[in-house]
Amino acid sequence: MNMYEKKEQNKPKIAIIVNESEMGYLYAEMLKIRGFSATVYSESVSLLKLLESNANEYDVIISDVIMPDLNGYELSEKITALNNSIKVLLLTAYSDVKDQKCYNSNIPVLLKPFQS
Repeated sequence: MNMYEKKEQNKPKIAIIVNESEMGYLYAEMLKIRGFSATVYSESVSLLKLLESNANEYDVIISDVIMPDLNGYELSEKITALNNSIKVLLLTAYSDVKDQKCYNSNIPVLLKPFQS
């Protein structure tokens, strides 16, 4: 194993949960090009079930704020309860996110669209 491979192994493992799976796969590909391991989920509940059995599976969770089962804020609370070392990044296209419940929390919110 060379020095570059060792460095790549230390990069965070990322789970992506978004409303539009096509966008999730696009995000995952952008991250994979940069050497990250990224997996796309279409439902928050599926990811939570996995984390309940292995809370250390992911280092970073990227989620849309608006989701059909659990919104991004609810999901981040549940993830933190399972493993508070997992970092969460929320995505939204709504510029009024500052008025929403979790704006005052420490969860970063990235406004869409964005560039890689």
